[in-house]
Amino acid sequence: MLKKRIRRIIPKKQINFKIFWVHKLKKVIKIAPIITVGFIIIIAFVFLSTLSILQIKINIINNIEYVDNDNMLKKIYKTIYLFPDRTVIKNSILKNEWVRDVKISRKWNTFNIELLPQTIYFNWRNVKNNKQGYINSLGVLFNPKHMHKNNKELIVSNIDDVKIAFSNLKKYKKILTTKIKIFSKTEIEALITIGGTKIILGQKLQEKRLNRFQKYHHLFKMRNNSIVDLRYDNGFAKTN
Repeated sequence: MLKKRIRRIIPKKQINFKIFWVHKLKKVIKIAPIITVGFIIIIAFVFLSTLSILQIKINIINNIEYVDNDNMLKKIYKTIYLFPDRTVIKNSILKNEWVRDVKISRKWNTFNIELLPQTIYFNWRNVKNNKQGYINSLGVLFNPKHMHKNNKELIVSNIDDVKIAFSNLKKYKKILTTKIKIFSKTEIEALITIGGTKIILGQKLQEKRLNRFQKYHHLFKMRNNSIVDLRYDNGFAKTN
């Protein structure tokens, strides 16, 4: 009697996909730092390779007075090398108190940097506390840490009157042929010439009065301590 061969059927083990993917994910997490570091190295290599041929073109309108321009160029290059972003570069350059504005354009690896300098148009002194500063060519007051001697005219005024004092003195300079040394912009406007003559303009009609003085002042001898009062309808008074 032949023995019947019994085949034992073993059912296939079912795969738990949740456990499978969790296991795979753990492997990926283990090697993720290595992949990240490798990616950073590649990006850094490409970045530094680009910077190695970086060209910086500096276009300076007027000279930046009171500034070591060579040292400034080195700082600009260093900033571009570390942070080649126009906003970062501009903010870095504007930290220099003698730079008024910066215009930057970029074409691939070339930066065109246009520096607009702070220019001393007038000296300024606060009438209340004698604090000093400068007024630039736009009529804007700026106060650098380091002051420099110059031969520009001095405006003495309140800080709120800087704009109007700037505008007025520009007009008076066009009218008066004698060089002005000081312009006092207070309740009663007055000028002091380089020769020491004080010209009182008053509170109104200053341009008209100064034009009249300019027309006739050559008829009078002005001394260092002369005072000329223009607050008259048809003339002016001179003392000394």
